[in-house]
Amino acid sequence: MVVPPRGTTLPRVAALFGLLAVAVMDGNAQTLPTGGLTPAQAAAAAAGQSPVVSSPRVLTRPTGLALEGPVDADEYVVGPGDVFTVSVGGSTARQYSVSVSADGRVAVPEAGSFPAAGRSLARVRADVQAGVQRRYLNVPVDVSLATPREFFVHVSGALPEPGRHLVPAVARVSQAVEAASGRGLSDLATYDEPATTIDVRWPALRNVTVESRTSGDRRVDLVRYLATGDLRANPYLSDGDRIHIPSFSPLTDGVIVGGAVDRPGTYDVRPGDTARDLIEATSGLTAGSRIARVRRVSLGRPVVEVPFADAASMTISPGDHLYAVPTNAEAALARVDGAVRYPGFYPIVQGQTTVGELVRMAGGLRDDALARGAYLERAAQLLETGTARAETEEATLPDVSVDADLLQGLFGRQFYARQTAATPRVSMTPEAALAGDQAVPLYRDDRLVVPFDYGLVRVYGRVERSGYVPFVEGSTASDYVAQAGGRTATGAAVYVIDAATGQLAEGENSTVRRGDAVFVNSLPTPDTPAFADLALQERRDQREDARDRRQARFQFVQTVLGVAGTVASLIIAYVTVQSLNSSSN
Repeated sequence: MVVPPRGTTLPRVAALFGLLAVAVMDGNAQTLPTGGLTPAQAAAAAAGQSPVVSSPRVLTRPTGLALEGPVDADEYVVGPGDVFTVSVGGSTARQYSVSVSADGRVAVPEAGSFPAAGRSLARVRADVQAGVQRRYLNVPVDVSLATPREFFVHVSGALPEPGRHLVPAVARVSQAVEAASGRGLSDLATYDEPATTIDVRWPALRNVTVESRTSGDRRVDLVRYLATGDLRANPYLSDGDRIHIPSFSPLTDGVIVGGAVDRPGTYDVRPGDTARDLIEATSGLTAGSRIARVRRVSLGRPVVEVPFADAASMTISPGDHLYAVPTNAEAALARVDGAVRYPGFYPIVQGQTTVGELVRMAGGLRDDALARGAYLERAAQLLETGTARAETEEATLPDVSVDADLLQGLFGRQFYARQTAATPRVSMTPEAALAGDQAVPLYRDDRLVVPFDYGLVRVYGRVERSGYVPFVEGSTASDYVAQAGGRTATGAAVYVIDAATGQLAEGENSTVRRGDAVFVNSLPTPDTPAFADLALQERRDQREDARDRRQARFQFVQTVLGVAGTVASLIIAYVTVQSLNSSSN
């Protein structure tokens, strides 16, 4: 029930109810005050068109603006373009929309005009609600923000697209920075290419300044916002804010952060920064739970290393290098694959956890495990040798750990290197290491492989049908070569490759054990153009060496003959002189 305002007479009350009835029956019979146009109506009026004025009872539809949640009425600052919904009455309430005009005021029908721009939403809502309630007694009144406005902010500094940018009223500093850079904030804070010269400049995202008429000047740290989610480091914007992103040289103005941090890199320094501030800005507020110490290396100053708690008093300067030492620097992961009950990654302590302990963590060996064929790959050796080096013949050939007498010449070594994948294995006795009788320590990214015993022998190289054949206890290498169809026309010596050591043993009559392989070497026949060239070069070198040796022998003989002739001449001359002397006497 609508209660008549103070001082009204009965005819005026009747007229008021009549107006309400007309409003219910014909929504187009009434218009909003001039200051109550919606954003679409105001845009039409600015374009010289006649705005279609909606009924006071028709609410403004939401624009689909994405929000972080309900707007904080105490934090939100009202400005021109904000649209409010005013509701008067109970179940049959009269509802209408009003917007803040360009001069910063909101005009409410039958209640008056109220200052709005630059004031908090809570205060504007309270003023409008009180003004309407002064006109109506004992009537519920509600005022809500229906559609937040959009406004311009000004972005300057080290971004590709500085200038004026349109943002919603619920935008934060990061949204304007992204609009002026054309990139996401996380991408903007990640520098793809290292700086190599002092003239390279990066945006200083830890020193973004915001000048605002309503909230004063602020310096915000967007890197900290990314790491911690601290909204104080990424505040809301207001109409006409000026945002400046300075630049810095990573070589002369930055601090390098590494170690156990989430976002290692080079960052600009904020006034009063400490080592802890920068570590938290790159790793979050929980950094202290996984970082034990902070190490600072500075030019011209001694190296300092302090507990993480004391890093709050460690000052930093441009050019410093901060290293976050993890709580357990030796913690790592190792992997076990193959014939164990639970293969996968397991935590280890570098240099302490052993192969036997890793096998126990993985549930032990399966019944079909080939223990003597197990091997351990070390990540450091993978980086040093790797599959990439195996692709380069010149790099592979010298690395083949085979006796040159076993694989004669260039082609034997080349063929073996191409047929057998080089494995960076750790020297160990597999059965003893798996059982824990031999303490083989593990290191970061080590990989233990325990093969399955399928009862097969691999026969490969120069055989008719390379592949696996059934294992028969006591059989020799020649037996397995026969099962693989025998040697090809270019087949040479037969070798047995020990599953435990990877070593080769020549001999067709050698007994093959479980997991061993049989390899048939190749005659020195080039099968690629590159090795054909190498073969020709090797033959040329051999011919040149033989020629040089023949020439050296010829020159030696010539020298010997010359010396002999000289000696003979001297002897003859001496004998002649002696003869003459005897005759004269």
